[in-house]
Amino acid sequence: FFFSSRRRHTRSSLVSWARRCVQETGINAEYMGIMDKKRKGNWADTRGKGKKKKEGGEEEDEYEGYVFEPNEKQNKLLEEYYRLQLKDVLPEAEYQQMLQALREPLPISFRICPTPPRYHVLCKLFSSPDCFSQILKILPQLITDPPEKPLPEEEKEIKNFAVKMLEFYPGKVLYQLGLSRHELKKSKGLFRNAHKFIQICTDCGLLNRQEVVSMLPPLILDVKPGMKVLDMCASPGSKTSQLLEKCFGDFRQHHDLKSDATKNGMVIANDADKSRAFMLTHQLQRFDTASMIVFNHDGQNFPSLYYPKNQEAGKGYDSRYFFDRVLCDVPCSSDAAIRKIPMKWKNWCTGAGFGLHPLQTKLLM
Repeated sequence: FFFSSRRRHTRSSLVSWARRCVQETGINAEYMGIMDKKRKGNWADTRGKGKKKKEGGEEEDEYEGYVFEPNEKQNKLLEEYYRLQLKDVLPEAEYQQMLQALREPLPISFRICPTPPRYHVLCKLFSSPDCFSQILKILPQLITDPPEKPLPEEEKEIKNFAVKMLEFYPGKVLYQLGLSRHELKKSKGLFRNAHKFIQICTDCGLLNRQEVVSMLPPLILDVKPGMKVLDMCASPGSKTSQLLEKCFGDFRQHHDLKSDATKNGMVIANDADKSRAFMLTHQLQRFDTASMIVFNHDGQNFPSLYYPKNQEAGKGYDSRYFFDRVLCDVPCSSDAAIRKIPMKWKNWCTGAGFGLHPLQTKLLM
Protein backbone atom coordinates (compact mmCIF):
# COMPACT_ATOMS: atom_id res chain seq x y z
CA PHE A 1 0.00 0.00 0.00
CA PHE A 2 2.84 2.37 0.81
CA PHE A 3 4.51 1.75 -2.53
CA SER A 4 1.24 2.27 -4.36
CA SER A 5 0.45 5.57 -2.66
CA ARG A 6 3.97 6.84 -3.24
CA ARG A 7 3.71 5.90 -6.88
CA ARG A 8 0.54 7.98 -7.27
CA HIS A 9 2.23 10.90 -5.54
CA THR A 10 5.21 10.64 -7.88
CA ARG A 11 3.03 10.65 -10.98
CA SER A 12 1.05 13.63 -9.67
CA SER A 13 4.29 15.54 -9.16
CA LEU A 14 5.42 14.65 -12.66
CA VAL A 15 2.14 15.95 -14.11
CA SER A 16 2.55 19.29 -12.32
CA TRP A 17 6.19 19.54 -13.37
CA ALA A 18 5.36 18.69 -17.01
CA ARG A 19 2.58 21.29 -17.17
CA ARG A 20 4.87 23.94 -15.64
CA CYS A 21 7.59 23.15 -18.22
CA VAL A 22 5.06 23.36 -21.04
CA GLN A 23 3.80 26.75 -19.83
CA GLU A 24 7.31 28.15 -19.41
CA THR A 25 8.29 27.16 -22.95
CA GLY A 26 5.34 29.10 -24.35
CA ILE A 27 3.54 26.31 -26.19
CA ASN A 28 0.17 27.48 -27.43
CA ALA A 29 -3.22 26.51 -26.06
CA GLU A 30 -3.78 23.99 -28.85
CA TYR A 31 -0.75 22.03 -27.67
CA MET A 32 -2.03 22.06 -24.09
CA GLY A 33 -5.44 20.90 -25.28
CA ILE A 34 -3.89 17.93 -27.06
CA MET A 35 -1.87 17.08 -23.96
CA ASP A 36 -4.95 17.20 -21.70
CA LYS A 37 -6.89 15.03 -24.12
CA LYS A 38 -4.08 12.49 -24.24
CA ARG A 39 -3.88 12.37 -20.46
CA LYS A 40 -7.44 11.14 -20.03
CA GLY A 41 -7.57 7.59 -18.71
CA ASN A 42 -4.35 5.78 -17.89
CA TRP A 43 -2.11 8.48 -19.35
CA ALA A 44 1.15 7.13 -17.95
CA ASP A 45 0.95 3.89 -19.90
CA THR A 46 -0.14 3.77 -23.54
CA ARG A 47 0.49 0.05 -23.96
CA GLY A 48 -3.25 -0.68 -23.67
CA LYS A 49 -4.28 1.87 -26.29
CA GLY A 50 -5.38 0.64 -29.69
CA LYS A 51 -6.13 -2.88 -28.40
CA LYS A 52 -9.30 -4.87 -27.99
CA LYS A 53 -10.17 -8.22 -26.51
CA LYS A 54 -10.28 -11.41 -28.54
CA GLU A 55 -12.81 -14.14 -27.81
CA GLY A 56 -10.38 -15.98 -25.55
CA GLY A 57 -9.73 -12.88 -23.46
CA GLU A 58 -6.43 -12.13 -25.20
CA GLU A 59 -5.61 -8.68 -26.49
CA GLU A 60 -5.22 -7.95 -30.17
CA ASP A 61 -3.88 -4.87 -31.85
CA GLU A 62 -6.57 -2.73 -33.44
CA TYR A 63 -4.07 -1.54 -36.05
CA GLU A 64 -2.57 -4.96 -36.85
CA GLY A 65 -2.38 -5.40 -40.60
CA TYR A 66 -3.37 -1.76 -41.18
CA VAL A 67 -1.07 0.18 -43.51
CA PHE A 68 -0.59 3.78 -42.39
CA GLU A 69 -0.45 6.24 -45.27
CA PRO A 70 2.23 8.99 -45.10
CA ASN A 71 -0.40 11.68 -44.49
CA GLU A 72 -1.68 9.71 -41.47
CA LYS A 73 1.72 9.74 -39.78
CA GLN A 74 1.16 13.10 -38.14
CA ASN A 75 1.05 14.05 -34.47
CA LYS A 76 1.25 17.72 -33.47
CA LEU A 77 2.09 16.87 -29.88
CA LEU A 78 5.01 14.64 -30.81
CA GLU A 79 6.40 16.99 -33.44
CA GLU A 80 6.22 20.08 -31.19
CA TYR A 81 7.63 18.23 -28.18
CA TYR A 82 10.76 16.99 -29.97
CA ARG A 83 11.19 20.30 -31.78
CA LEU A 84 11.60 21.92 -28.34
CA GLN A 85 13.94 19.17 -27.13
CA LEU A 86 16.24 19.39 -30.17
CA LYS A 87 16.05 23.09 -31.06
CA ASP A 88 19.57 23.81 -29.75
CA VAL A 89 21.28 20.95 -31.59
CA LEU A 90 19.21 20.39 -34.74
CA PRO A 91 18.31 23.09 -37.30
CA GLU A 92 14.70 23.16 -38.49
CA ALA A 93 15.62 21.84 -41.96
CA GLU A 94 17.38 18.79 -40.47
CA TYR A 95 14.54 18.29 -38.02
CA GLN A 96 12.08 18.06 -40.91
CA GLN A 97 14.37 15.51 -42.58
CA MET A 98 14.32 13.47 -39.36
CA LEU A 99 10.50 13.54 -39.27
CA GLN A 100 10.39 12.43 -42.89
CA ALA A 101 12.70 9.52 -42.11
CA LEU A 102 10.48 8.51 -39.18
CA ARG A 103 7.51 8.26 -41.56
CA GLU A 104 9.27 5.74 -43.80
CA PRO A 105 8.85 1.98 -43.15
CA LEU A 106 11.66 0.24 -41.28
CA PRO A 107 13.50 -2.26 -43.52
CA ILE A 108 14.13 -5.78 -42.27
CA SER A 109 17.64 -6.52 -41.04
CA PHE A 110 19.19 -9.74 -39.81
CA ARG A 111 22.52 -10.96 -38.50
CA ILE A 112 24.05 -14.29 -39.48
CA CYS A 113 25.22 -16.17 -36.39
CA PRO A 114 29.03 -16.53 -36.70
CA THR A 115 29.33 -19.48 -34.31
CA PRO A 116 28.32 -22.41 -36.62
CA PRO A 117 31.41 -23.85 -38.35
CA ARG A 118 30.16 -23.12 -41.91
CA TYR A 119 28.34 -19.84 -41.37
CA HIS A 120 30.36 -18.30 -44.23
CA VAL A 121 28.28 -20.38 -46.70
CA LEU A 122 25.18 -18.43 -45.68
CA CYS A 123 27.11 -15.15 -45.92
CA LYS A 124 28.13 -16.06 -49.45
CA LEU A 125 24.52 -16.85 -50.36
CA PHE A 126 23.14 -13.48 -49.21
CA SER A 127 26.08 -11.59 -50.72
CA SER A 128 25.55 -13.04 -54.20
CA PRO A 129 23.60 -10.95 -56.77
CA ASP A 130 21.33 -13.90 -57.60
CA CYS A 131 20.59 -14.93 -54.01
CA PHE A 132 16.85 -15.27 -54.73
CA SER A 133 17.51 -17.74 -57.52
CA GLN A 134 19.69 -19.78 -55.19
CA ILE A 135 17.02 -19.72 -52.48
CA LEU A 136 14.57 -21.17 -55.01
CA LYS A 137 16.94 -24.11 -55.54
CA ILE A 138 17.48 -24.71 -51.82
CA LEU A 139 13.93 -24.22 -50.54
CA PRO A 140 12.38 -27.47 -51.95
CA GLN A 141 14.76 -29.43 -49.70
CA LEU A 142 13.51 -27.59 -46.60
CA ILE A 143 9.72 -27.44 -47.04
CA THR A 144 7.06 -29.94 -48.13
CA ASP A 145 5.02 -27.53 -50.28
CA PRO A 146 6.56 -26.43 -53.59
CA PRO A 147 7.98 -22.88 -53.60
CA GLU A 148 5.90 -20.16 -55.17
CA LYS A 149 6.83 -18.98 -58.65
CA PRO A 150 7.74 -15.33 -59.23
CA LEU A 151 4.80 -13.12 -60.12
CA PRO A 152 4.86 -11.33 -63.51
CA GLU A 153 5.14 -7.91 -61.85
CA GLU A 154 8.16 -9.14 -59.86
CA GLU A 155 10.25 -10.01 -62.90
CA LYS A 156 11.66 -6.51 -63.42
CA GLU A 157 11.75 -5.62 -59.73
CA ILE A 158 13.77 -8.68 -58.71
CA LYS A 159 16.61 -7.81 -61.09
CA ASN A 160 17.17 -4.54 -59.24
CA PHE A 161 16.45 -5.98 -55.80
CA ALA A 162 19.39 -7.19 -53.76
CA VAL A 163 20.19 -7.95 -50.14
CA LYS A 164 22.43 -5.18 -48.82
CA MET A 165 25.38 -5.99 -46.57
CA LEU A 166 26.08 -3.33 -43.91
CA GLU A 167 29.86 -3.13 -43.72
CA PHE A 168 30.19 -1.30 -40.40
CA TYR A 169 29.44 -4.52 -38.49
CA PRO A 170 32.52 -6.76 -38.05
CA GLY A 171 32.63 -10.12 -39.76
CA LYS A 172 30.40 -9.17 -42.72
CA VAL A 173 27.39 -10.89 -41.14
CA LEU A 174 24.83 -8.03 -41.08
CA TYR A 175 22.35 -7.77 -43.97
CA GLN A 176 19.32 -5.65 -44.80
CA LEU A 177 16.34 -6.23 -47.08
CA GLY A 178 14.63 -3.50 -49.04
CA LEU A 179 11.25 -4.47 -47.56
CA SER A 180 9.54 -3.70 -44.29
CA ARG A 181 8.26 -6.42 -41.97
CA HIS A 182 4.67 -5.83 -43.06
CA GLU A 183 5.56 -5.88 -46.77
CA LEU A 184 7.50 -9.14 -46.46
CA LYS A 185 4.79 -10.80 -44.37
CA LYS A 186 2.05 -9.93 -46.88
CA SER A 187 4.16 -10.60 -49.97
CA LYS A 188 3.57 -13.31 -52.55
CA GLY A 189 5.69 -15.05 -55.14
CA LEU A 190 9.45 -14.90 -54.82
CA PHE A 191 9.50 -12.61 -51.77
CA ARG A 192 7.32 -15.07 -49.87
CA ASN A 193 9.92 -17.75 -50.62
CA ALA A 194 12.58 -15.47 -49.15
CA HIS A 195 10.35 -14.98 -46.08
CA LYS A 196 10.04 -18.76 -45.60
CA PHE A 197 13.80 -19.23 -45.99
CA ILE A 198 14.57 -16.53 -43.41
CA GLN A 199 12.08 -18.08 -40.98
CA ILE A 200 13.67 -21.53 -41.35
CA CYS A 201 17.18 -20.13 -40.82
CA THR A 202 15.97 -18.23 -37.74
CA ASP A 203 14.36 -21.35 -36.22
CA CYS A 204 17.60 -23.28 -36.80
CA GLY A 205 19.69 -20.61 -35.07
CA LEU A 206 21.59 -19.70 -38.24
CA LEU A 207 20.54 -16.06 -38.17
CA ASN A 208 18.84 -13.55 -35.87
CA ARG A 209 16.32 -10.97 -37.04
CA GLN A 210 17.17 -7.75 -35.25
CA GLU A 211 17.06 -4.02 -35.91
CA VAL A 212 20.34 -2.39 -36.85
CA VAL A 213 20.16 0.17 -34.04
CA SER A 214 19.55 -2.64 -31.54
CA MET A 215 22.89 -4.21 -32.49
CA LEU A 216 24.92 -1.16 -31.51
CA PRO A 217 25.01 -1.41 -27.66
CA PRO A 218 26.61 -4.91 -27.53
CA LEU A 219 29.03 -3.78 -30.22
CA ILE A 220 30.07 -0.68 -28.26
CA LEU A 221 30.53 -2.73 -25.07
CA ASP A 222 33.51 -4.42 -26.76
CA VAL A 223 32.95 -7.83 -25.14
CA LYS A 224 35.98 -10.15 -25.33
CA PRO A 225 36.05 -13.97 -25.18
CA GLY A 226 36.03 -15.20 -21.61
CA MET A 227 34.30 -12.17 -20.08
CA LYS A 228 31.48 -12.35 -17.52
CA VAL A 229 28.52 -10.31 -18.79
CA LEU A 230 25.17 -9.36 -17.26
CA ASP A 231 22.22 -8.40 -19.48
CA MET A 232 19.89 -6.71 -16.98
CA CYS A 233 16.75 -6.30 -19.14
CA ALA A 234 17.37 -9.04 -21.67
CA SER A 235 14.09 -10.11 -23.29
CA PRO A 236 13.49 -10.91 -26.14
CA GLY A 237 17.16 -11.92 -26.28
CA SER A 238 18.58 -10.41 -29.48
CA LYS A 239 21.27 -8.46 -27.66
CA THR A 240 21.92 -11.43 -25.37
CA SER A 241 22.65 -13.61 -28.40
CA GLN A 242 25.17 -11.00 -29.56
CA LEU A 243 26.89 -11.10 -26.18
CA LEU A 244 27.05 -14.90 -26.35
CA GLU A 245 28.58 -14.73 -29.81
CA LYS A 246 31.26 -12.37 -28.54
CA CYS A 247 31.98 -14.44 -25.43
CA PHE A 248 32.18 -17.82 -27.15
CA GLY A 249 32.89 -17.04 -30.80
CA ASP A 250 36.51 -18.19 -30.74
CA PHE A 251 35.69 -21.39 -28.89
CA ARG A 252 32.86 -22.31 -31.28
CA GLN A 253 35.05 -21.83 -34.34
CA HIS A 254 38.30 -23.37 -33.07
CA HIS A 255 36.95 -25.77 -30.40
CA ASP A 256 39.76 -24.90 -28.00
CA LEU A 257 38.82 -26.43 -24.66
CA LYS A 258 41.61 -24.52 -22.92
CA SER A 259 40.54 -21.08 -24.16
CA ASP A 260 39.42 -18.24 -21.90
CA ALA A 261 35.90 -18.56 -23.31
CA THR A 262 35.66 -22.14 -22.05
CA LYS A 263 37.14 -21.45 -18.62
CA ASN A 264 35.62 -18.12 -17.64
CA GLY A 265 33.08 -16.93 -20.23
CA MET A 266 29.53 -16.50 -18.95
CA VAL A 267 26.37 -14.52 -19.77
CA ILE A 268 23.55 -13.95 -17.26
CA ALA A 269 20.29 -12.76 -18.82
CA ASN A 270 17.61 -11.27 -16.57
CA ASP A 271 14.05 -10.06 -17.13
CA ALA A 272 11.48 -9.02 -14.55
CA ASP A 273 8.44 -10.30 -16.46
CA LYS A 274 7.84 -14.05 -16.13
CA SER A 275 6.34 -14.56 -19.59
CA ARG A 276 9.16 -12.57 -21.22
CA ALA A 277 11.71 -14.60 -19.27
CA PHE A 278 10.18 -17.80 -20.68
CA MET A 279 10.36 -16.30 -24.17
CA LEU A 280 13.97 -15.35 -23.51
CA THR A 281 14.75 -18.95 -22.54
CA HIS A 282 13.08 -20.22 -25.71
CA GLN A 283 15.03 -17.80 -27.91
CA LEU A 284 18.39 -18.64 -26.35
CA GLN A 285 17.90 -22.41 -26.64
CA ARG A 286 19.17 -22.09 -30.20
CA PHE A 287 22.57 -21.14 -28.76
CA ASP A 288 23.93 -24.43 -27.48
CA THR A 289 26.00 -23.54 -24.40
CA ALA A 290 26.03 -24.33 -20.70
CA SER A 291 27.64 -21.00 -19.75
CA MET A 292 24.38 -19.08 -19.67
CA ILE A 293 21.80 -18.47 -16.94
CA VAL A 294 18.34 -16.87 -17.27
CA PHE A 295 17.06 -14.97 -14.22
CA ASN A 296 13.50 -13.79 -13.52
CA HIS A 297 14.08 -10.95 -11.05
CA ASP A 298 13.40 -7.23 -10.68
CA GLY A 299 16.43 -5.50 -12.16
CA GLN A 300 16.39 -2.64 -9.64
CA ASN A 301 16.68 -5.22 -6.80
CA PHE A 302 19.01 -7.66 -8.52
CA PRO A 303 20.82 -9.64 -5.79
CA SER A 304 24.56 -9.75 -5.25
CA LEU A 305 26.14 -13.02 -6.36
CA TYR A 306 28.86 -14.77 -4.37
CA TYR A 307 31.40 -17.46 -5.06
CA PRO A 308 30.96 -20.72 -3.10
CA LYS A 309 33.04 -21.01 0.05
CA ASN A 310 36.64 -22.12 -0.48
CA GLN A 311 36.45 -21.26 -4.18
CA GLU A 312 37.89 -18.17 -5.86
CA ALA A 313 37.73 -16.36 -2.54
CA GLY A 314 40.12 -17.20 0.23
CA LYS A 315 40.32 -15.71 3.68
CA GLY A 316 40.38 -11.94 3.59
CA TYR A 317 39.26 -11.67 -0.05
CA ASP A 318 36.02 -10.28 -1.44
CA SER A 319 33.82 -13.24 -2.36
CA ARG A 320 31.34 -11.24 -4.47
CA TYR A 321 30.94 -12.11 -8.15
CA PHE A 322 31.81 -9.14 -10.36
CA PHE A 323 30.93 -8.73 -14.03
CA ASP A 324 33.28 -7.44 -16.71
CA ARG A 325 30.40 -5.84 -18.64
CA VAL A 326 26.79 -4.92 -17.80
CA LEU A 327 24.19 -4.14 -20.45
CA CYS A 328 21.02 -2.43 -19.22
CA ASP A 329 18.48 -1.66 -21.94
CA VAL A 330 15.88 -0.07 -19.66
CA PRO A 331 12.12 -0.02 -20.46
CA CYS A 332 11.27 3.09 -22.43
CA SER A 333 8.44 4.79 -24.33
CA SER A 334 9.82 3.37 -27.63
CA ASP A 335 9.52 6.71 -29.40
CA ALA A 336 12.54 5.85 -31.56
CA ALA A 337 10.77 2.66 -32.69
CA ILE A 338 7.92 4.61 -34.29
CA ARG A 339 8.94 3.34 -37.74
CA LYS A 340 8.28 -0.18 -36.50
CA ILE A 341 5.23 0.75 -34.39
CA PRO A 342 3.30 3.22 -36.59
CA MET A 343 0.27 3.23 -34.28
CA LYS A 344 2.32 5.47 -31.96
CA TRP A 345 1.48 8.28 -34.37
CA LYS A 346 -2.10 7.88 -33.16
CA ASN A 347 -1.67 7.48 -29.39
CA TRP A 348 1.66 9.13 -28.50
CA CYS A 349 1.76 11.27 -25.36
CA THR A 350 4.39 12.66 -23.00
CA GLY A 351 3.05 10.58 -20.10
CA ALA A 352 4.63 7.31 -21.26
CA GLY A 353 8.16 8.66 -20.82
CA PHE A 354 7.44 10.46 -17.53
CA GLY A 355 5.77 7.35 -16.08
CA LEU A 356 8.81 5.15 -16.80
CA HIS A 357 11.48 7.60 -15.65
CA PRO A 358 11.49 6.55 -11.95
CA LEU A 359 11.94 2.88 -12.96
CA GLN A 360 14.74 3.78 -15.37
CA THR A 361 16.56 5.68 -12.61
CA LYS A 362 16.25 2.79 -10.15
CA LEU A 363 17.60 0.31 -12.70
CA LEU A 364 20.66 2.43 -13.44
CA MET A 365 21.37 3.03 -9.75
